[in-house]
Amino acid sequence: MSPLYRLLGLELRRRGCPVSRINLSFGDWLHWHGQGCYSYRGSRAKWRGYLQRVIREQRITTLVLHGDCRWYHRQAIDVARALDLEVIVTELGALRPGWLTLEWGGLSLNSFFPASAEQICVQAQGLDAPAGQRFDYPFWKMALYDVSYNLLNYFLCFLYPFFRRHTPHNPVIEYLSWIPRLGSEQRRNAAAQQLSRRLAAEHTDYFLFPLQLNGDFQIRVHSPFHSLHQAIDLVLHSFARCAPAVSRLVLKQHPLDCGLDGLQQYARAVAARLGISERLDYIDGGDLGELLRHTRGVVTVNSTVGIEALQAGKPVKVLGGAFYDMAKITSQDSLDNFWSAPTAPQPDCVDALLRLLVQQTQVPGALYGAAGLQSAVDNMAAAILARPYTPLSALGTPPRQAY
Repeated sequence: MSPLYRLLGLELRRRGCPVSRINLSFGDWLHWHGQGCYSYRGSRAKWRGYLQRVIREQRITTLVLHGDCRWYHRQAIDVARALDLEVIVTELGALRPGWLTLEWGGLSLNSFFPASAEQICVQAQGLDAPAGQRFDYPFWKMALYDVSYNLLNYFLCFLYPFFRRHTPHNPVIEYLSWIPRLGSEQRRNAAAQQLSRRLAAEHTDYFLFPLQLNGDFQIRVHSPFHSLHQAIDLVLHSFARCAPAVSRLVLKQHPLDCGLDGLQQYARAVAARLGISERLDYIDGGDLGELLRHTRGVVTVNSTVGIEALQAGKPVKVLGGAFYDMAKITSQDSLDNFWSAPTAPQPDCVDALLRLLVQQTQVPGALYGAAGLQSAVDNMAAAILARPYTPLSALGTPPRQAY
């Protein structure tokens, strides 16, 4: 849902690298069609065979995919593994704002990023500290790409009759649910800021649990939970059982959560059953940075908010699979013990993590806006062409798949 990949393809061609593109939906075609583009309108059963034919006919050596957990992409990576191709996966940046992820092999539990603080500290020696840049663009621009992509896919689905979305909600219902949220945004932000200031002014002992999107593959694939409801259940039961009586728990709704999953209602219902309603705060809006500055610790499934918390020197307990979850960086104790004795990260290890992360997996840029797009295109093209060709067999086994 961004012009980035079309522009990246054009830049790679300009630098002498042939590029092909397979569109799976009308939204894909809308954003990139023309030379070297194919449209797959067949069934899922025939997808692998079709992809193998294109790879052989066009002599493809490298697959570039946005995310590695969508059904079509998982199948494509299996094909790439069988043919021993190179696989490069992009995603939103692990550091934000101003960064995008560009990683060889896979993301999260499929990542080949070092899995121990000791390895990271050794490999990060001599690397510069990350110097990010903020790339601003208006919200309407992102919304326009998002809405046009999803609604055209929905209403013109007969053009690609076998395509299936990877997100759980009907796009029409999802967009309609945003209308009241946009109307209440100012009020929600004001209430969130008021609560954040009160927690800081009263020196409240509180823990922060930033919620993710229920349909995110970080939850569906890279965690032990089937949904965020299960994660909320686990965290609230543990907090009620083991947290000091003076402590509070703050849940912050993801800014892109439209509310269809009813996470706030569910959390409040569970808190009422456990008798901790008076110790639970639910924030829908406001400034995450303000909450991080004053929290005693952060509990997360595997959100990148965990990295922001580490940068702020805050203890972090990870409940799912995250590339940054390791001794000396995040708490390795149980969740029950975390409430009373949260383990702070070692600053030198966090510093090494950030330096190596930028050097190995992050590129400056953004999905929208002229400056952010240009930076992303230039840096992604340079990174792809500068690295020696690395087929999947050369990478071995991701170190985190043993989790």
